[in-house]
Amino acid sequence: IGLIGGNQIRVQEVNLGNEYEEPLYTMTGPLQGNSTLPDDGGIVGVAKEGKELGTNPIKATITNHGKPGITIEKQVTGNMGEYDRAFEFTISVTHNDNPVSVDGTYGNGENAVIVENGKFSLKDDQSFTIPNLPTGSKVVVSENDYQSSGGYTTTVKIGNADADNQLSGIIEDLKISTTILFTNQKGVDVPTGIFSDHYPYLMMLAIAAI
Repeated sequence: IGLIGGNQIRVQEVNLGNEYEEPLYTMTGPLQGNSTLPDDGGIVGVAKEGKELGTNPIKATITNHGKPGITIEKQVTGNMGEYDRAFEFTISVTHNDNPVSVDGTYGNGENAVIVENGKFSLKDDQSFTIPNLPTGSKVVVSENDYQSSGGYTTTVKIGNADADNQLSGIIEDLKISTTILFTNQKGVDVPTGIFSDHYPYLMMLAIAAI
């Protein structure tokens, strides 16, 4: 765009969509003073007087960052695990100490997950994704206590971190899309041979029967 000294330039992106954060704007080149960021969006600069404008154009840069999402997965393991059971969860999301509602239906058909008042349920090998959360959100996902009442051992794995033996997955500052995996394990040792570990007990029973 041809400019002469004193011309004002304003650049603003429109129709951004819900999947992106507010753009980051910069403006460089022969400007009179510094560019400004108006309250209603965009960036504004004023072209500098002189020959430099013809050889060194003004450049405006717009940077878009997609909003992160959170994926929640469920796994059940062990020979006593209830693979068809619906395990109950709660989720809360806040941004700058303000609550962010994530209620809604995620997915389609029989695999759809409904979040209502921050509560939902998942079965073994089921997952869903909540997209487009504000960058910097705090996310807390908690499973009901099936350790005390159901005999399960529960672990939580956040992203690439190691799994921890706990009931909640907490992300203090959500920057990138992240997966939280909840695993419930429940099992008993299965006897593998009569004439090894159980032989003394069988002998005691035989003697008692005489």
